[in-house]
Amino acid sequence: MALMTLLEDLAIFIPTYNRHAYVTRSMRYWGEKGLNVHVLDGTEVPIEKRILEDCRDTNIHYHHMPCTIEERFGNAARLANTPYVVCLCDDEFFIPSALERCVKTLNEQGDIGACTGLCLGFYPLKKEVSALPEYSGMRNYKNVRSSANERMITYVTNRLPSTFYAVQRVGVWKNSMNLVASHPSGFSSPYMITVYDKTAS
Repeated sequence: MALMTLLEDLAIFIPTYNRHAYVTRSMRYWGEKGLNVHVLDGTEVPIEKRILEDCRDTNIHYHHMPCTIEERFGNAARLANTPYVVCLCDDEFFIPSALERCVKTLNEQGDIGACTGLCLGFYPLKKEVSALPEYSGMRNYKNVRSSANERMITYVTNRLPSTFYAVQRVGVWKNSMNLVASHPSGFSSPYMITVYDKTAS
């Protein structure tokens, strides 16, 4: 299948709060890639209209939602209408070809709920940019325990962001986000969101 044929089955959700400069940069990046992108902005004041005009009738969907992150994820679950979904930080980027490989893997292996790649961190070094692998424990990582409880224990023990920022099947992701949204006043620790996400896969 061609690249865009695979990626047409994927939606990206970018939660953001008080970071318009970062998310605007991200919107410009994805605007050139053609993927279906949803920005979930919890900031009280929305992004300037002149900036949003550039996104009109494009693949970038800006949602001004001045509410909790839990409520925004609940709204996102209602917006998701593609077979696969992935969450992205407003200050990070995915490589489209890597997303394609994740979608391809999920298409071919129906018994897994999520697929992710490896991370690179970029650092200034003598007027140049150096790239180094991050989260080395993610290489060849699998969490294929037979029950949700076992997968949760494995996830919490390893403390790896192995699922939350992974490409997921939409049904798995919606279950997770609806569970998160059932606590609209928030959690004592935001890390609980990623734990819920893991138990649902």
